[in-house]
Amino acid sequence: MRNLTATPGLIAIACLLPVSSWWFMQMLVLPASTGTGASSASMQALRALVLLQFLSVSLFGPQVTTKLQHESGRRIALLELGTPTAAFVLPAWPLLAMLLLASGLSAGEFAAAEAGVAVVGLAVMLLARGLRYFRLSAETKRMAQVFLGLVAACSVWLFRQELLRWIGL
Repeated sequence: MRNLTATPGLIAIACLLPVSSWWFMQMLVLPASTGTGASSASMQALRALVLLQFLSVSLFGPQVTTKLQHESGRRIALLELGTPTAAFVLPAWPLLAMLLLASGLSAGEFAAAEAGVAVVGLAVMLLARGLRYFRLSAETKRMAQVFLGLVAACSVWLFRQELLRWIGL
């Protein structure tokens, strides 16, 4: 389980690096007296980071469930699916908290965004886990899970404006 949760965390950190460096550069360039420029840049960074969370959970979530080998009960299965989803989401929380304070958004909107990411992640991982109950070869199951991740990520990208508007960003 340790190797399983390291990969989503590393993907989340890799998504944080470009967004955080862009935001910090914007904060250095913008004059301290203008709050609207900092708020606008923070809102853009917040939207980009939440969108990257949605994309990484939907694209890489099915590959994480491929590594789950053993059958388990309902409670353990949700725990196994929830742990990688949390590993995608939790590393971004310190930067998201800074962006939340700088942009002036409410905590409820932040909670709705993170709940949306968690729901999408759990749904994609649950669908990918369900693929192993079909009588397919191992390679076909793996390819189906990769295809599921691509379809989910493409869907998130196509409906990104509606998704961000729905969660209040």
